[in-house]
Amino acid sequence: MSYKSKAAATRPRTFILRPAFNRHGARLHGKFVVTLDGRQVCISRQPLLDAARILTKERIDPATPIATRHAGAGFDAMTSTVGAAARWTVRENETQSPTFVRWRAFPGDDVQAPMRFDERPAPDPVPDVERVSDGRAPC
Repeated sequence: MSYKSKAAATRPRTFILRPAFNRHGARLHGKFVVTLDGRQVCISRQPLLDAARILTKERIDPATPIATRHAGAGFDAMTSTVGAAARWTVRENETQSPTFVRWRAFPGDDVQAPMRFDERPAPDPVPDVERVSDGRAPC
């Protein structure tokens, strides 16, 4: 493998970041539209990490180098590999500055069922005596 082709093989796949706007044209603070080779990948507050998880779902090799670059800039903002970036997320709250923590898929156990399983069903709002029907299907 020649030096030129080896360098091309290790060149990172670069995500281009542009500011995100709502439907009224107002800037969505901290959110970016992420594109790769002209294809919109996602809109995110943590574009490198979320885009890496999307590439992981698309079965891109975890050792593939990736980078983010703001539109019009001549340098990369952040670099990593698909596998390394996909493992992290950013956590922040009122008392703690933003920090990298291990990413965990949204657990289904944390979601409550949308239906009541342990209670009696809601009563019928219209008693049978008030129903007007001649047996035909409703119009």
